[in-house]
Amino acid sequence: MALKKRVFVIGGTGFLGYHTILEFLKNGWEATALGLPPVPKEDFFPTGVKVIIRVIESITDDELLDLLRGHAALVFAAGMDDRYTPKKPTYPKFYHANVEVPVRVLQLAKLAGIKQAVVFGSYFAHFHRL
Repeated sequence: MALKKRVFVIGGTGFLGYHTILEFLKNGWEATALGLPPVPKEDFFPTGVKVIIRVIESITDDELLDLLRGHAALVFAAGMDDRYTPKKPTYPKFYHANVEVPVRVLQLAKLAGIKQAVVFGSYFAHFHRL
């Protein structure tokens, strides 16, 4: 049995995640947005988008697995970019946010039966390479 067209967007209340959800909705998908506090305004998303406000690191593997189940696709739009530079040493913090957390999420998504996933990178990284 095929899963319903449901997407789970981590970082769904941020700029990239929000606009990604709007595109999925235009194409007939249902969406769940996981985002950081504060809670968005009531009319932030069109009706029908399930919004979960939590810090991803505060969600246990079992909880995240339950949240991911029933979704056909995952978008990870929650990495750390250079608009925020933490105190030194910075590398461990960027590595955690941009490698360890997405790897954990993708492993759980696979266990939840999700077959399609996208991890958004930063345009900052793109232009830095140029």
